[in-house]
Amino acid sequence: NGEYPFWGRDGQIVFKGWGNTAPGLRLTGADFADITSLTSGVNDSAPALSPNGRQVAFMAQNEGNWDIYVINNDGSGLKQLTTNPARDGLPTWSPDGRAIAFVSDRDGQWAIYGLTPGGSGEQKLLDMVGAADGIVFYDQANSRGWLEERISWANP
Repeated sequence: NGEYPFWGRDGQIVFKGWGNTAPGLRLTGADFADITSLTSGVNDSAPALSPNGRQVAFMAQNEGNWDIYVINNDGSGLKQLTTNPARDGLPTWSPDGRAIAFVSDRDGQWAIYGLTPGGSGEQKLLDMVGAADGIVFYDQANSRGWLEERISWANP
C-alpha cells in the first residue's frame, strides 16, 4: 500500500508507505520488483526525487513541527534542512537539482521558499495568494488540508 507517489526521470518511484507496506518512505522501480525502505516515520510524506535520482527531499513532522529533510536513495545520509517553528513542507527540486523549493506559513502568510540541498541559502521566493490548504469546500470532513497538495518546478 502507498500514497503520494513521485516518478523520477529514470523510472524510479518514491512513495509514502502505509498499511502492509509499513510507514515511512519507499523507493522502487516501475515494475515494483524490489521495494527499498528509506525511512520509517509515520509522518514522513511528500517525497520528491532529485533530478539525478540520488536523493529524496520530503517533509516530516517530528516533535510537533513539519520540516524539510533529504535522504540518499539508499536510505543513508538523512539530513534535516529546515528548523523554523512554522510549517515547512511540500518540497520539490529545481530541474537542475541545485535547489529545493517548499511552502511555509512563516510570518503568518503562505509563501514559497528555496534553499540548497545542503540546507544553506534559504530565502523567500514569492508570496502565495491564499493558503496551501487544499481543503475542498464541499468535503471538508475528508480533507487533510495542505498535506494533500504538491508543488512542482518546471523549466520554462
